[in-house]
This record gives sequence, structure tokens and C-alpha cells, in this order.
Amino acid sequence: MTKYETSLKEKDSIIQILIFFIITIFIAEFSIMVLFDFLQSNPFDFFNSLLDSLLLVLILFPLMYIYLYRPLLLEIKEHKIREARLQQSEECFHNLMQSAYDSIIVVDGKGDIITWNNGAKNMFGYSEEEALGKPLMMLMPEKFRHVHKTKLDMVTSTGKANLMGKVLELQGLKKDGVEFPIELTLATWEVGKERFYSGIIRDISERKAAQEVIIESEEKFRTLYDSSSDAIMLFDEKGFFDCNNATLKIFGLSTKEDILKMHPTQVSPPYQPDGVDSQTAVNNKIAQVFSKGTNHFEWVHRKKSGEDFSADVLLTAFKFKGKPVLQATVRDITERKKMEALRLENERLVQANQVKAEFLAVMSHELRTPMNAILGFSTLLKQKIVGGLNEKQEKYVDNIITGGKHQINLIDMILDMTKLEAGKLELTTKKIFVPDAIKDVLILVKQQAEEHKVIIKTEIDPALDNIYADEQRFKIILFNLLDNAVKFSKPEGGEVIISSKKEGNMAKFSVFDTGIGISEEKVGSIFRSFQQVDTGLSRKYGGVGLGLAITKQLIELHGGTITVESKLGIGSTFTFILPVNL
Repeated sequence: MTKYETSLKEKDSIIQILIFFIITIFIAEFSIMVLFDFLQSNPFDFFNSLLDSLLLVLILFPLMYIYLYRPLLLEIKEHKIREARLQQSEECFHNLMQSAYDSIIVVDGKGDIITWNNGAKNMFGYSEEEALGKPLMMLMPEKFRHVHKTKLDMVTSTGKANLMGKVLELQGLKKDGVEFPIELTLATWEVGKERFYSGIIRDISERKAAQEVIIESEEKFRTLYDSSSDAIMLFDEKGFFDCNNATLKIFGLSTKEDILKMHPTQVSPPYQPDGVDSQTAVNNKIAQVFSKGTNHFEWVHRKKSGEDFSADVLLTAFKFKGKPVLQATVRDITERKKMEALRLENERLVQANQVKAEFLAVMSHELRTPMNAILGFSTLLKQKIVGGLNEKQEKYVDNIITGGKHQINLIDMILDMTKLEAGKLELTTKKIFVPDAIKDVLILVKQQAEEHKVIIKTEIDPALDNIYADEQRFKIILFNLLDNAVKFSKPEGGEVIISSKKEGNMAKFSVFDTGIGISEEKVGSIFRSFQQVDTGLSRKYGGVGLGLAITKQLIELHGGTITVESKLGIGSTFTFILPVNL
């Protein structure tokens, strides 16, 4: 029972005692008067007095009932009714309080708990028996208890309660020691001279968790929004009202204020590449996105500097604060457009190269057929099978055979090049004795070396005796390098050194010459097809620029590499490395 209920019970008892006391005094006084008359007079007078007294009582009693007792009875009845209503109200309040989901706690002026509902029990884990009489501070973490006690002392001493009626966010402490966020609403009242405090406490753990999820989601969105390399802009019927940092970079702007309230047409050229004006095109795109939800298309934007650039644009419609808005995600695809153009150009070049290769293959075959006939008949003339030749005629026949062989060699190189480019050249590998292969190639260039006054030397590593390679192609590699070394010698002659050396599982070959050399800026182009460092050289020294290109590809087909070191006017060194075993 609360102190308020006790005070009501005490008031009811006082009224009942007062009525009993009045009636008792009246009966006592009447009895004393009757007794006094009996002692002072004769029996007849006593009975007269008694009769008079009874008559007086009969007269006074109705008056007492009307003016004294009846009001008291009415007051008692009304008090009983009020008490019943109060009890009913208290029971109703108690039931409501106990059924409340929130904690409802009442404390006295000392801060001790005097009321504890089921919501508090479920929230904090204490039963009513465990909580009643205990200080309210046990429901608060240790770090907040001193502040709570200080404020409670201030309220009780000054009567000021500036926190009353306000919603406070605090930390609660459960019986098991778990801290959790709470929302507290305080109220206070007085009964007599004693002050009471009530608190309605709500567990806001789920709300806080939901808020944290929302905050985290917003932070993630803002991070993605601001860290995106694409321009992201939000706009409505009035224009842009927000954008990310990438927008400023892509459009060459300084601050967000530069684009706010602008219309999409203000960051676009007057006309799009298809000839439609940007205003009409924008309106059409916006109408489409509102009907479909999204719209993905390519667009030409204009930077602040006036430079136009191609962009990939994704428009998305959604509601923002109850109003329809659009999000434009813009990606600068200038580089992609360049790459697409380059890809198309490469495809065109590949196709053209394929056509060239097919043409060369056909033409080479067509040229070889008559050239074989020319060489065959020239050889017969040389052998004098059909008759003798004078000295002049024999010289002409030799020139025909030499030119024919050169032409056949050129045709063979073209065929090899077309096969290499088409990836159709296959190697026939076998064990090759390196010294013999070098000797065979030296025989082929010996006469040319003598004509150019070039001395050829060899430096053969005895440890490198055999390698596995395509013998015909290996000799072509050596011949092309030696042929160039001799061909591009100086007018006064020079020296050529071919060397071989075994380095682990690799075979290293070098061709050194003291010829005209190659300038540094021309070195990178000597391995390209139909390329010579100087077009004048082809007229002076002969050749079409296929030898080194074929040589490089044949070496790489064997799994090797080739390098060159050269100085203009001093000479060159070509070095290639092949695996000993393929």
C-alpha cells in the first residue's frame, strides 16, 4: 500500500471517531442529568424529570439527526463512494501500468523505488521484490550514477525540476550487467510534504540499431557517391541540385555552386552528332526515362572550357522527398572511343594485310613458274647441250642465271613472309652440327665477300657442337645476317666475324661487321617488313627489306631472340640466341 492510500484510510477513520465521540458525549450528558435528578429529588419528581428528559431527547434527537448525524452519514457515504471509485481507479491504473510495455517506475524523495511494473521487470531483469526499496541508481551504469545523484539532490533541495516532462536519452543497466540505450520521461508530484518521482523508460536498442544501419548505409552511399569516378548529378524541373566530386573534375568546374540550378542543355553543345538540337534531345530522353524508369544512351557533353567529349549516360527516375527527380550518371568515354577507332583501324589493317598476303602468295606462285622455266633453259644453254656459246653469250647466260636465282630467292622470302604472317610456317627440326652449317653458309657468301673486299673470320665454341633446329631455316638466318654484313660493308672493304658460344642450355650466335652501321633512331625499324634504314640503300646495295624481318620471325619461331648494337660509320653486331634443344 502506498503512502497516498494510507492517508485516505486515516481520514476515513478520523470522521468515524468524531461521530462516535459526539454521540457518546450526548448519551453521557443525558445519563448524568437523569442520575443527578434521581439523587436530588423524590421518585415522583425523578420520573417527571425522566419524562421531561425523554421528551427532550425525542425533540433533540431528530434535530441532531437532521443537523448533525445525517450530514455525517452523507459525508461518510460520499466518502465510501469516492473511496470505491478511487480504489477502482487505482486498480485500473495498476492494471494499465502492469500491462505497459515500457518500464514505469516510481521513487520517493530519497531515490528509492516504491513502484515497479512488469515492463521494468522484463526490461531490467529484476523482480518486483528485488527492486522495491532499492535505489534507482542501480539501474544506471556506474559512470552516470554520480551525475544522477547530483541532479536528484538539486531537485530535492531547491524544488526545481527543469528536466521534468522532457525526453532524455540515457544508458540503462540490466541485472546481468548489459548496458543498453533508453529513453526516459520524468514527472514529479507531492503528497503532503513528501515528493515523489515517476519515470517512463523505453528501450530504444532496436531504434538505435536501425539508426546506425541507416547512418552506415548513408555513409556507404555518400562514400560511393563521392568516390565514384563517374559524374553523378541529381536534377529536377529547376535544374541540378546536387552532384559528386567527379562531376567537377569531368566538366572542369571549381565548386558545386557552378553547376547548381543549371539545366542539362547548359553542359551540352547546341547540337548532338545526329543533328538534333540538345534541348529537344534532352526532353525526349527525360520523357523516355519517366515512362521506362531508366534510359541508357550516348551523349556529347561540353566542359566549362568549351571542349566537347563523348559520354555514356544512364538516367534513372525516382522519388526524392515526395517529388520526382532524375539521377544522371555520366562516364567520359573519350578514351574508349579512341580505342574503338583504333580497334577498327587495326581490323582494317589486319584485313588489308591478309589480302596482301594472299595476293603475294598467288603472285609468288605465278612468278616462280616462268622463272623456273627461265633458269632451266638458261642452265641448258650454260651446259652447251644444244650448242656452243661464245664468250659474250656465255656471260649473258651467267647474268640470266644469277638474276633468276636472285628472283627465286626473293620469291622464296616473300612466300616465307606470308606463311609467317599467317602463322602457317611449320618447322622441321632435327639435330644440326653447328660448324658444318656455318661452313655451308660461308660458301654461299664467299664470292660476294671477295667482291666487296671483306674478310670473314669465325670464332666457334667447341662446346657448341649440335643444336636442334630447322636446318633450312637456321641456314637462312645465318645467310641473311652474313649477307647483310658483307653487302653493307664500306667501299674499301672490311671485316666480318661470325661467332658461336654455348651458354647453359642456350646457343649464342653473333655476326660482327665493320660496315656502314645504323643510326640510333633507325635501329628500331630494321626488323620491319619491306624496311631499310634508307631508301637510297636499296638502290645502292640492293634488297627489298625482307631479310631481317624474316630472320627475326624465324628466330622467334625457334623460341629465341635477336638484338642489334650499331653505330653509324663504325659497324654493327647482330646477336641471336636459340635454345639448344627445342
